[in-house]
Amino acid sequence: MIVKMKKVLLLTLSKYKKESLEILRDFGAVHINSCNKNSDSLKKSIDNRRILIQAFSLLKEDGGVKALKSSNGNFLDIAKSIVNLGNEIKEFQDIKRSLLHEKNLISVWGNFSLENIDKLKESNIYIQFFKIQKSEYKNLLRDPNVNVFLIKNVKNTSYFVSVGEFEQKIEIADEFKFNFDLNYINNKLKVVDEILDQKLTQISLFNKYIDILRDEIKNYDQIVEFEQVLADMQTDFEDFSYITGFVPAESQESLKNAVLKAGFAAQFADPEENDIIPTYIKRKGIANLAAPIFNILETIPGYKERDISFIFMLFFFVFFGMIIGDAAYGVIFFLVGILLSLSFLFKGKPLTPIHGLIFYLSVSSILYGAMTGTWFGSPLILEMFPILNSFKVSYLTEKNSVQNIIFICFSIGVLQISLAHAWNFFRQVKEKPHIHSIAQIGWLMCIVGLYYLVLNLILSQSRFPMYNVVYNVIYFGVALVFVFGKQDGSNFFKCILKSFGGIIEQFLTTVSGFADIISYIRLFAVGLAGLSISSSFNAMSIPLLKSSNIGLVVAGIIVILFGHVLNIMLSLLSVIVHGVRLNMLEFSNHLGQEWSGYAYRPFRKMKK
Repeated sequence: MIVKMKKVLLLTLSKYKKESLEILRDFGAVHINSCNKNSDSLKKSIDNRRILIQAFSLLKEDGGVKALKSSNGNFLDIAKSIVNLGNEIKEFQDIKRSLLHEKNLISVWGNFSLENIDKLKESNIYIQFFKIQKSEYKNLLRDPNVNVFLIKNVKNTSYFVSVGEFEQKIEIADEFKFNFDLNYINNKLKVVDEILDQKLTQISLFNKYIDILRDEIKNYDQIVEFEQVLADMQTDFEDFSYITGFVPAESQESLKNAVLKAGFAAQFADPEENDIIPTYIKRKGIANLAAPIFNILETIPGYKERDISFIFMLFFFVFFGMIIGDAAYGVIFFLVGILLSLSFLFKGKPLTPIHGLIFYLSVSSILYGAMTGTWFGSPLILEMFPILNSFKVSYLTEKNSVQNIIFICFSIGVLQISLAHAWNFFRQVKEKPHIHSIAQIGWLMCIVGLYYLVLNLILSQSRFPMYNVVYNVIYFGVALVFVFGKQDGSNFFKCILKSFGGIIEQFLTTVSGFADIISYIRLFAVGLAGLSISSSFNAMSIPLLKSSNIGLVVAGIIVILFGHVLNIMLSLLSVIVHGVRLNMLEFSNHLGQEWSGYAYRPFRKMKK
């Protein structure tokens, strides 16, 4: 349910604005309209938080070090010390990287002393370092004016030196001049490694502060939020400051009482048409299980849109079962849910909607898999446990089962899409002009007619023969949408003329409705693909498992484990791609849901 909101303006004396915000934060229900203004204290808080985050990122969870849960130290000074150490470590790592690069360049020519080369130069013996294409090097050997010695061939490149009484210029080769030799670089690397080890040891001693810094970052998140709200407070008169926001209508009276006791004023009003209103959703029961999914997708309905959480979860239960399609996988999910729940309970943590979601969806997979007799995609399971056959539903397993499942897919589609238009009808019939809602009746007629047309074209023309009445239902439905779809309360006939401007759009929308019903066949197709994958890996592993060679048996176990783990991962991905899509795209499009909202985030203290 999307909670009704009220606009609120809070007015206080400027000298008491900090105290007023403290009271407002303790109340914890007002969504503040942010102006993103700046202040010196806000900048300082953001900088301090950045230092803490940077320091925290440099630390590691260390099982050998007991983490401190509390300390009287100056956390900011500790964080600065960690950041400085991190910068020094990065600096020495850059030096090491540069030295290794230099070493890699020199090592091709072997170990030599630059000091000896310089001494030879004083005696008019010049040694130079070159590289050239291997094919060009052979041509270079034919030149009587060049005295060269090959050091090494690496792939298609020849590395060589030239020796002469003067410096030579070889146009076709690249010359290298070095500032250091290998001995110098190795000695330098040794020193750098020693310093790095010392610095890394020093920074590891700070690992005990990791939990404290994590808590301090959370604390600074609240400080930054408070300073941002403080900076956003507007002052029209020197003595007064005010801020605006939104509050749930159910909290209006309690907020009024709280601010009156605190000595500042509050003014409430209904949101206006152009206001950008945050969406506050309250979910209960099954609908609450949708929260983790919507949080991951980061989708929020607009304030004037609808909360589809309950319907989403009802259909998602069916979609999940049909896409996963294997009861054994459902049992695995159920066991995972039990283990996760126990781990939370042993740690004294409360269970979350995610735990409920795992159990809810695992039951879906178990039920559908049991009804189709699918256990790891293998008939051997049913032979080993004959009692499982009693759960099979003949409509889904015997003759014409494929057509029956496809029929169910299309029926689910028409049910969900029709539900969207029925919901639209009951909403629009309460609004003016009331006749606009008749267009939704037209849509319902179209969808039912198109559903029968889909059954006729895809399933069986003999089983679902086409009657003229079906075409008439579709035509009449389109006519109702055409006549009443653009009615806005003005002249009836002028609104009909507006519909002529969108006649092509109307045609495409009708075709889209036909395609939307067909798209529900993905429930069958994806489920069948998963069954094929598990059956294929079972078939590959059975000959190996029956072998008397222990090595082949182990290989068979690996094959079957890999196959089912892969299939589970692909099936879960399919749930996201297809199961969520049917709710978020097909259903939402027919409902007119644009997901254009942004979340209600009240100004409040976070519990530690």
